[in-house]
Amino acid sequence: MGSRLPLVGMLIAIEVVIAGFAIYTLTGHRTIFAGTGGGGFHSMNYTAPPVAPVAVGNAPTIAIDDPSDRVIVTVSNDRFVHVVDRTRMSGMFWGMPQVAPLHVSRTADGVSIVRGAENMFISLGDDGSTRRIEVQVPSDAVLSIAQCGGAEITGTQGGVTAHSVDGSILLADLRGTVDVRDDDGRIEARRIIGDSFGARSSDGRIILDGVIAPKIDVNTLDGRIIATFPANTDATITARTDDGNIRRDGTQLNHGDGDVAVQTITLGSGAGRVALATNDGTIYISTNGAN
Repeated sequence: MGSRLPLVGMLIAIEVVIAGFAIYTLTGHRTIFAGTGGGGFHSMNYTAPPVAPVAVGNAPTIAIDDPSDRVIVTVSNDRFVHVVDRTRMSGMFWGMPQVAPLHVSRTADGVSIVRGAENMFISLGDDGSTRRIEVQVPSDAVLSIAQCGGAEITGTQGGVTAHSVDGSILLADLRGTVDVRDDDGRIEARRIIGDSFGARSSDGRIILDGVIAPKIDVNTLDGRIIATFPANTDATITARTDDGNIRRDGTQLNHGDGDVAVQTITLGSGAGRVALATNDGTIYISTNGAN
């Protein structure tokens, strides 16, 4: 009998949710079952307020810490940082739904963009929600994202460091040192030229297309790696998979299938250093005729 108690509890919880949703609908989306502990069903309709542009000097550091939202970064055509908070929450929620305000402030060397901690709540019957901020920065900005819920970064020239706690990282047309990490999501990097490039994912594939740097270090714990290099690449590529294959221009280089495989490929004089590693997945290397 004791082993059935968790199942019974779960069924009761489901019944409460269904009943609450029905009452929520019939009462015109009003808060119900709200207790002193902050639990119960609540409706919320939240749209973020506008954010004033912030003037900056040369090579400003843009520091972002917002684990709740996807961060979209593009280049502005002036010496201002423009922030648009697209966050919208609408529907029925269990708990104490609250969207922490986005704090945007001038710092000594640039701009700080921070979203504070939020209460735990569960979306039920969501009418449509968006968690995204859009940031336009001068092209020479140095971008430092401590936490985000995924990122898309295009066109900056001052270098990028970024950490996504949940969500893909998409990079394009960047210059400078790039170092990104994703706890849960894929990483794509296209047309990057820098001093060094690093990408690590705990769970997701990594795609490189036209990444040029003296040092490239790519690692995923779970996912394939697809790397396409320009025809004039001058580098030594070391590829390793703990469970998969290594293919160069469509040809499988390793023998066997599903075993540990390590291959070294020299393009040009081999001056640069490229490390590609996955714990679980195949590595696809395209050289565009470089040899």
